[in-house]
Amino acid sequence: MKTFGYVVGGFFGFVVLAVGGVILWYMWTYPSGTLRYEMVVEVEADGEIYRGASVLEATYRHQPPLGSAPMMVGHSRGEAVVVDIGDRGTLFVLVTGPHGCPGNEEFRSRWSGYDPENIPRAVFDLRLSDKDTLRRLRYFEGFAEVPLNRMPLMVRFDDITDPLTVSQVDPCDLAASFGDGVSLSRVTIETTRASITTGIEARLPWFEDLRGRTLDGSRITTSNDLSNTIGPGSFKTGDW
Repeated sequence: MKTFGYVVGGFFGFVVLAVGGVILWYMWTYPSGTLRYEMVVEVEADGEIYRGASVLEATYRHQPPLGSAPMMVGHSRGEAVVVDIGDRGTLFVLVTGPHGCPGNEEFRSRWSGYDPENIPRAVFDLRLSDKDTLRRLRYFEGFAEVPLNRMPLMVRFDDITDPLTVSQVDPCDLAASFGDGVSLSRVTIETTRASITTGIEARLPWFEDLRGRTLDGSRITTSNDLSNTIGPGSFKTGDW
């Protein structure tokens, strides 16, 4: 019986080693990397600077190629930057990919899209197709101003309790949304090890009720209206 036990134990030991070897091979062949960063938004209004900040995290992972094309997927966690501009209102800088200034082709970006992990990738010009760069991403340190063509989507609400009052804010012309004397001073991102920012639900009383829906209450997007194209997931991304 002891011999049988040794054989069974040896077999399972071999299986564990084999599975472990496959996992290590896969992790080396298709590496992943995570970058945590703080986005700081500064708005000038009537000669004063109003500031908001949020810590977000972006994870990138190589995947087995589809045909001859290499594949990489991304995932983000974090929430929108909120800037209270006194009596002027509140600016929300959403967890979206680069949008730039609406209607201005000069500010279109090759990274445009809704994936928030494209913001640090584009601003820091990360060459993540290089697997060694991806493996070392956790040690990367950087600070940069976000140029106009890399700005996330920005919005405001005429009435924060009514999601239908949402409107897009032009980063090139904050005065159009908040009145004369208001302008975007600068937006920066910097790598950090701080905790991911939480708590935006407390600012948005409709957040939980619209989970899985757009701001107009729809489950699918059927128009170009802003309230039908964004939802709570544009204000907070990741596991929530």
